[in-house]
Amino acid sequence: MQRRRVWLGQSLGSVGSVLLAACAGPSPQTTGADQHSEPVGSAGGDSRDQPAGRIAFVSKGNIHIWADGAATPLTTDGASRQPAWSPDGLFVAHVKVQDSSSDIWVMEAGGPKLWRLTYYGQQPLEYRRWAFRPRYWPSGDRLLFLSDDGTYDLRVWQLDLDGRPGRPLLRAPDGQGGLDHPSVSPDERRLLVTSYREAQPQVWAWGLPDGPWQQLTQAAEGAYDPAWSPDGTRIAYTQRQAGGHDIWIMAADGSGAVPVTTTGHARSPCWSPAGDALAYLSDDGAGFDVWVTPPPVPGATMGDGTARDEPRQLTRGAAVDAVSGLSWAG
Repeated sequence: MQRRRVWLGQSLGSVGSVLLAACAGPSPQTTGADQHSEPVGSAGGDSRDQPAGRIAFVSKGNIHIWADGAATPLTTDGASRQPAWSPDGLFVAHVKVQDSSSDIWVMEAGGPKLWRLTYYGQQPLEYRRWAFRPRYWPSGDRLLFLSDDGTYDLRVWQLDLDGRPGRPLLRAPDGQGGLDHPSVSPDERRLLVTSYREAQPQVWAWGLPDGPWQQLTQAAEGAYDPAWSPDGTRIAYTQRQAGGHDIWIMAADGSGAVPVTTTGHARSPCWSPAGDALAYLSDDGAGFDVWVTPPPVPGATMGDGTARDEPRQLTRGAAVDAVSGLSWAG
């Protein structure tokens, strides 16, 4: 168990010394977002009209918001990871990492307040646990997240926004590698996850609330990072092939899979609120930056003559954390 806990901590970085002081309850705290923060690289890498909305990403342990061709820091604690916008675009749920644990917090997108929703970091060292990947339900009234609380592998929990303890939602049997990347469909009837039960990770769907399971990908080298389109008809995800990683799109039932990128260096797809664009991360050898492209139609093929705009680079030299991924709000 200790070896697994060390690995989980290393996957997000060890930043216990800079975590915000723990609070006694879900009371608001200041974020320090008005403090100086190092730049993350130039934004607006493309001179064409910029896409609408705000894209949250993580660089150097802090959440940044890209909007109107510029990226500005939202946190300065060096401990923030995995941001997720609320459906109304007013709040950002995220993870803060500390010694041998992490917790879920929510902060105002335009203000200096935040609330802590889990308290794994306040436990004695031997009882500390991990909380990862907060995601809002489409209704906006609660969150999903991942935790190893009570299990060896990560399972999906749900969490109200009023400070009450979280409760388990979905668990795969221990020893099968656990679950990752939870995402609820817009109609709240299906839950997407990355499951590690096979030799390689694959994208699965779970019918809410009681199943059944449905395997959506069978990629020889693995598939992960699933994300629902805003209308619930398409799923973007990352597929590994020939040692590289590219963005793909498939229909909601797993059919008609088509590649979006072919560079072998892309991951973490994220839909625009209107569903007319995909943001993703691409690494040119100097670290990940944010790109955006119109999505193809599921079932189409690369080079089939369908006209599409070229991908556009939004940041340069930002060194974006690919594990934390992206989140896009209007």
